[in-house]
Amino acid sequence: MTGLSTELNMPVDDLLAAPFLLMGSDGDILTAIRQRQQRWGINRLVIREDAIDKLAPLLPRLHETTE
Repeated sequence: MTGLSTELNMPVDDLLAAPFLLMGSDGDILTAIRQRQQRWGINRLVIREDAIDKLAPLLPRLHETTE
């Protein structure tokens, strides 16, 4: 993450909050997607082809409640 932060000239915290990047554990990614849905109304994602197989198993979990 630090390398990407340096490459993009963005602080790590800003990078993690950016709507154009999903990174972290499965739980981190699901939380980030849910937060973006609530904050910005983002309900569609564009996924790079090389990441589809990694993200696909998480998508059904978006409908689970988190309590």
